[in-house]
Amino acid sequence: KDITFQVKITLAFIIFMVLLGGGIFLNIFNLSSLRHNAESVYKVRLVSIDYLIEADRDAYQSNLGLFDLLYEYLTGNPDADYDSLIDTVVANRQQVEDRFNNFEPLLKGHSAESDGQIEAFHQQYSSWKNIIDVILQKAKGNPEDVNEAFNIYHKGLYRDYFENMRNQMDLLTGVSLALAEQEYQDIVRLGERTNNVYMVLILLVLFFVPLMIIFVYFTV
Repeated sequence: KDITFQVKITLAFIIFMVLLGGGIFLNIFNLSSLRHNAESVYKVRLVSIDYLIEADRDAYQSNLGLFDLLYEYLTGNPDADYDSLIDTVVANRQQVEDRFNNFEPLLKGHSAESDGQIEAFHQQYSSWKNIIDVILQKAKGNPEDVNEAFNIYHKGLYRDYFENMRNQMDLLTGVSLALAEQEYQDIVRLGERTNNVYMVLILLVLFFVPLMIIFVYFTV
């Protein structure tokens, strides 16, 4: 009888420990996944969106700088610092590429669609960069060249390349936002699952201890 009692107690204890250990292990896994998703939302998705916002701002600043430069050329302002204005255009243009290059590794490889959008941006950026060089070159020429440069800027290919490039950044921002939302929802689900497992473990302990007391009482 003592041996049978010990076997029952041991078996019950083993079952309890297996359930308790399984629950703890599951919650450790849930917490690890939750931490990974939380880090991804902040260190990947929000940072990538910030890069794109800054790149878009730099593109806009370059666009304004180019307008200011052409205006000074058109009016023939002798006091204008043309070299400084050109440097502003070129520097902001370069910042667009630098910031996008920082963004690209954070999303590249996620899907064929996003990779295609990244490649489309590079093509549009290259076209935008080249048309700026054309405008800058013509702006330094005679009055007819300056007028042509302004027409390219205001009505020509420049507008198409500039808007297409910014549209690609908008699309990629949307992709990053969607991924951030998806990972946030995963965090919410993991939090709920972790909480549920903790509740089950608490109920298991509260159920097991009184049950063992009753079992021992009626068995001894």
